[in-house]
Amino acid sequence: MIFELFAIYASIILGCIISTTSLILLDKNWGPLPHYYLQFIEWIQSFYGKIYPETDEAPWPAIIKKSVKNVLARTKASSSAEFTFLLSPRNHLEISVDAIQSGVEAIIQDDLSTAFYPSPTYSETLLRTSPLPHWTMAQKALFYFTMFFRFGFLFPTRLCLLLISFVFFAGSAFVAVNKKLSDKEKTWVGIIYCRLYCSAMGVVATYKNKRFRPKEAGVAISNHLTPNDVQLLFAGTPLGSTHGFVVTGQKHTGIIGSLETLAEKVCPTFWVERKSANGRKEFLAELVRRAKFGGPVLLFPEGYCSNNTQVLQFRKAIFEEGITIYPIAIKQDSRFGDSFWQEDGFNSYLLRVMSSWATPIDVTYLPPMKRLLRETNAEFAARAQAAISDVVGVRAGEFDGLLWYSKTEQRRLLELQKEMCATALVSHLHESTEKNDSDDGYWSVCSTNNSHCGSPIADKCNGILSQ
Repeated sequence: MIFELFAIYASIILGCIISTTSLILLDKNWGPLPHYYLQFIEWIQSFYGKIYPETDEAPWPAIIKKSVKNVLARTKASSSAEFTFLLSPRNHLEISVDAIQSGVEAIIQDDLSTAFYPSPTYSETLLRTSPLPHWTMAQKALFYFTMFFRFGFLFPTRLCLLLISFVFFAGSAFVAVNKKLSDKEKTWVGIIYCRLYCSAMGVVATYKNKRFRPKEAGVAISNHLTPNDVQLLFAGTPLGSTHGFVVTGQKHTGIIGSLETLAEKVCPTFWVERKSANGRKEFLAELVRRAKFGGPVLLFPEGYCSNNTQVLQFRKAIFEEGITIYPIAIKQDSRFGDSFWQEDGFNSYLLRVMSSWATPIDVTYLPPMKRLLRETNAEFAARAQAAISDVVGVRAGEFDGLLWYSKTEQRRLLELQKEMCATALVSHLHESTEKNDSDDGYWSVCSTNNSHCGSPIADKCNGILSQ
């Protein structure tokens, strides 16, 4: 009896594996079934209460609601970040109070760390390993059933698909070493591998505005959620295409490093070592050359993965004149699984993602962009960042992910802030002293209608974070 049940169980898993692999090889898919599956999971989740309400007061995981006038703001046409309360003429006392309030709010909740927490869901996802104490017996029984389904069916099925994708990729690389493949054949290999890999990650992808998919020379840029973003975007290339993307990124070790080595055999790639200054310069020069004269180069200008609650500041180096930029917006639905890479090791990340319900992701291709007349690289980068953040529905961040991970960068910014604020304060006190010496002996607060009031601090402090 046990053997028969195990045979049925294994047959179901094997059938799903063979069916999925066959559909991918035939350029087919499961149609609307994955979306019906997500609706069914959402119905199961509805039997459990929300973890916390979703409101407009303070987006998760913010601790407090910050005053709108006290946060750093950046216009879409500029990369310079400045406090809103410095944009309008005000008296010295009001500016001082707003500056103090802004500082206290920044101490309680900064604007960067929230991008590196697990992505918010607002409802119970059931993606846990033990039930909550307050659940009823029926809720606990349903939870254990769903956990068995995730680890007993979804995980082994996806693990087999992952192994198939690795075997297929390694076999294709071996063939490419011994036989020259055409560009069309290499692209076919890349697409099939990426689709197999995405199926192993439980990706339910929806590609929008396909008419804007990059097809010519330029740089395809996207916000960065996971180490699987390359496979996700490459999988959207239609079979039969002569090229997909020129794949770029940081050189890794482990599983990701092995995949990078295999990718070198079957598609155009080049990698950068971030710790090497010369390596970064050579990488940028090669990237610009290929962007102008080769196929679309895939690049993630954030530099680091974030949890889709904001788009980190884009690095400006590639946003040069004469290079066509193809923005791509990636948005996930974390109710069924968080694709953000938050673990220290890639193996732990794979275990979590492959045992989740799914990773629904919307990929939206945006119209190509070029640098405008008199627009700087930084302004162009900020404009592209804002375009992507608008589609994702999150704010454009003011900081690079390097500030979160690098202690050296944190110390450098702190010293820069101290120096700039000290210079602005000394200059302002000097000007105030000169003004007091020249008045009639009575101290007065300048009128709010005086457009010059407060401008010394505004002009000097606005540049603190724009350098």
